[in-house]
Amino acid sequence: KLIVMRRLVSISGNISTIPTNKNITERETCYKIIIESKSCYMIAAALIILSNSINSKSDVNDILKELTLSDIIVVANYIKDPLEYQGYLDILRKLINIRNAMLLTNDNVVMLFSTLASCSKQTQFFPSLSDLIERLLKKIIVVLPSGSIVRLLDQKNELPHQEEIIDFLTDRDSFISCLVMNKLLVARQETSQAILSKLWDSIFKLQDGI
Repeated sequence: KLIVMRRLVSISGNISTIPTNKNITERETCYKIIIESKSCYMIAAALIILSNSINSKSDVNDILKELTLSDIIVVANYIKDPLEYQGYLDILRKLINIRNAMLLTNDNVVMLFSTLASCSKQTQFFPSLSDLIERLLKKIIVVLPSGSIVRLLDQKNELPHQEEIIDFLTDRDSFISCLVMNKLLVARQETSQAILSKLWDSIFKLQDGI
């Protein structure tokens, strides 16, 4: 069943990438699935098709009239198969911007970073996810308000999966830690020395091949 469902999702994705297929007429069905369905493979197919329907800023605006970022972020609760992350990562990167990122709740931010951390663990089996994670992560850190990053990492808040998220960020390349550090430095709240030390260690760690 796993193989069959994966093939169906892949077929849906392949069809939606055909240049002559704009995927516009399928949007209403995708909206309904994302909001109402709990079927992981239906959601995965809907996310890929909807993401492939985006070719301009007007497409982004049209979709954001029907769905919020939160609507998409929370479907991570139903993702069971790593293959299903592809559409999730791609469409969030295309939709998130400075204006809507500032409207995300703390719960949204925690779920998003926790999902990225969990997804990152699957890259050894699905290497293609790595680039999608990297591109989305960089954009998220850039567009999120500095206060959201501070709250996410402040250990006094005792947020779910916090240690996992901190390790995920500091274990990636130094550029990610630089982006995070930049947000913390411009924030009005203080950051614990323990977090800053991890970030500095990541920033100055020697990269393979250097």
